[in-house]
Amino acid sequence: MNENGFDDVYQLDGGVINYGIKRGQGNWEGKCFVFDDRGAIEIDTKKQDIKYSQCNICFVPCENNQTCRVCNKEYLMCADCDPLMENTCSKFCRNLEKMKEEKIKSNKEYQELKAREASN
Repeated sequence: MNENGFDDVYQLDGGVINYGIKRGQGNWEGKCFVFDDRGAIEIDTKKQDIKYSQCNICFVPCENNQTCRVCNKEYLMCADCDPLMENTCSKFCRNLEKMKEEKIKSNKEYQELKAREASN
């Protein structure tokens, strides 16, 4: 940041987690996002054993457990991504469900066409 013209640049000695250990949870709001499989952790070291995860799609910290309506797999999805994925765990399941729906529609249209032809 100094190279980009910022003069008042400070860095936490030991990082955010060390800050939490020294200063305590009272000076921190929310969770700390970490770039590993934990997703987000508490600053309070007593609570760091608790596993937090992230949305299957956008990877923001998320604790919203769901069950896929296609494959019944449990997954995590944030409130922003869930409507886009139509209550499914992945693009694969969402597309599979759409294909099933299209097949049902085309079968119904075929049956209606056959019924019209038979009545003529």
